Amino acid sequence: MDIRLHETGEEYQIEAVTSIAVVAAFSVTELGILGCFLFVTAPTIHDVFSLKNCMLLMLLVSQCAYLITHSLYISIPMWSAASVGLNIVNAISFALWLIFYLCSSWTRSYEVFQTTSSVIVLKIVRILLIFTCLITFGPLIAVVIPIDPDSQEVAATTANVLAGAGVFILDTFFAVNYLKYIFQKTVDTVKLRNDYKILAIDLFVIITQYGLMCSLAMAISLGIYIAFLVVASNDSQENLTLYTRLLQAVDWSVFFISFPLVIMKIKLVMLRKKKNEKEAPS
Repeated sequence: MDIRLHETGEEYQIEAVTSIAVVAAFSVTELGILGCFLFVTAPTIHDVFSLKNCMLLMLLVSQCAYLITHSLYISIPMWSAASVGLNIVNAISFALWLIFYLCSSWTRSYEVFQTTSSVIVLKIVRILLIFTCLITFGPLIAVVIPIDPDSQEVAATTANVLAGAGVFILDTFFAVNYLKYIFQKTVDTVKLRNDYKILAIDLFVIITQYGLMCSLAMAISLGIYIAFLVVASNDSQENLTLYTRLLQAVDWSVFFISFPLVIMKIKLVMLRKKKNEKEAPS
């Protein structure tokens, strides 16, 4: 909730707001580029709004909403009606962003996981995925409960830690399976849209490469967030600069987590288009 930024002069607030506003602008641009790319390359409107595309688009929409509301929240007086409303929207947006990230990673990479993990393991991971998605709304519940600011901060932090633990386990599973596939590639065929086939090794290599980038970015983000919580627990003014820097790093990491997913989508579409052109009669 960034209470310390509201309690300390404008210098740190301006720095944080500016940094977060910049990454918000990048995220809006990222969303616009992906949206235009999908509309231009998709054969039909139905293909534009496929399940996987919708999850990725909603991930970016919630990312933009989270960053914009966060920058606005820091810039206005605390505990005003607007501030409370922004904080609630911010918590909802972040929860949705995390859910869409996990679900998008799971659905996009599920065929890869089928080649690297047993059915039982996949069922267990699916249960953990559902649990983690539910627990991500914990911080929102903590925000809307009418309790004093300090208790609210503790409750929100606890919920974030639990959600973070679930994300860490899932992300570790993702990364391990990406690495397993890279070291034991299988050459199978996988049926895609429009009734054409493509070698799984072409498709899956793209998914594993960029999926691994996402997992590494998420691991770094979790490390930064843990460092932020440690610094936030110390009320010393000497740590305020570090506090502000880590707060900005957490929000920037959101962009760097989603960016590989967007590049992955573009690469997959271009690969499909290339295969179609090769198979088209001359």
